[in-house]
Amino acid sequence: MEACKSLPVCAGFTVGGDRSSGTLKKIPEFARDPLADLFPEGDHFWDIWRRSQCQSHWEEFAEDHSKFMALSDFFWDNKCYLYMRGDVVSKEISLNKRTTSDANDFLMGSKNPIVVDIGMHNADDSGYFLKRGTRVSSVEADDALVDNASRHPTLLLAQKLGRFKLNHCAMNHHQEGSILPIQPEVIFYERPENSEWNSLSDEFCKRTYGGCKEVRKKAKTCAQIVLEATQDTNERVWYMKVDIEGADVVCLKSLEALPREKRPIYVSTEDQKEGLTVLDMESIGYDGFKLVAHKMNDKKGGYGGLPPEVLGEGDQPRPDTWRTAREIRADGFYGGINNLVGQVQYDLFACMGCVNN
Repeated sequence: MEACKSLPVCAGFTVGGDRSSGTLKKIPEFARDPLADLFPEGDHFWDIWRRSQCQSHWEEFAEDHSKFMALSDFFWDNKCYLYMRGDVVSKEISLNKRTTSDANDFLMGSKNPIVVDIGMHNADDSGYFLKRGTRVSSVEADDALVDNASRHPTLLLAQKLGRFKLNHCAMNHHQEGSILPIQPEVIFYERPENSEWNSLSDEFCKRTYGGCKEVRKKAKTCAQIVLEATQDTNERVWYMKVDIEGADVVCLKSLEALPREKRPIYVSTEDQKEGLTVLDMESIGYDGFKLVAHKMNDKKGGYGGLPPEVLGEGDQPRPDTWRTAREIRADGFYGGINNLVGQVQYDLFACMGCVNN
């Protein structure tokens, strides 16, 4: 308690279960409101933007901690965690630093790395990437989740800034020698009671114990999404996250239709057992690999994407932390059932140019 009182930025502390240790809690850095020329008064955006209400509720809680339960539902329902760590869409690519740009160039970074989010779901991953200063092109097939994204404050702000694009489609196999899908539409299997299990695979759907609804969706390939994300620039996609439940291989194998210099520098997949191996990734041009504990999405702001230990400076990989295909195949946590150990799931990350430069 005394240590907290001596620090101007300390909001309080929590005590560990054994009561022998504790954690100091920092006063939140609430996001700035967007400028009026981005969202004029009366724009429906302000009905969605909850920064001022979240800050008011937090200050009320800081004055009286007994109100925690009464305020907690409001916090989670309105995604207050979005607003409590600086700007919700950052100007700079950053791990821990809050953007320091002033109102004259509000969040207008010009060299923000491009991230492709295949399987956006509830948009927490896309929001995380935007907060870390990237531009994001996301893919989601589920109509309800796309509708949810249309009311997500981070995505709306980023879209206004030209930093976010949502592709409403499903993924499909690519034609041989082409980035185009083998068919313009594909059957998509939705799980209305649990959208996390939506899939392109009816077999995957059957294995997850529950009925699925078959719907036809416009189809694209991941190669198309990657190329479209960079079509107006000479840049390259920095990172592509793939999480489409049993169909990651459909996405990743389409990258072979792209020139090597257009393939993402980093890719990740949670799928190590549905026909995709590091040998497939190696044949596409990826030479560095690692297994990273999957950080699952939750309403407290968790994320399932690019973890801090993967990030290098700008688009430069970190060759000291990546392993070869042979080394990763020998890892006991790699492949099949082994990638879930002690309730911790391990995702496979791959990097192009990390080992064999």
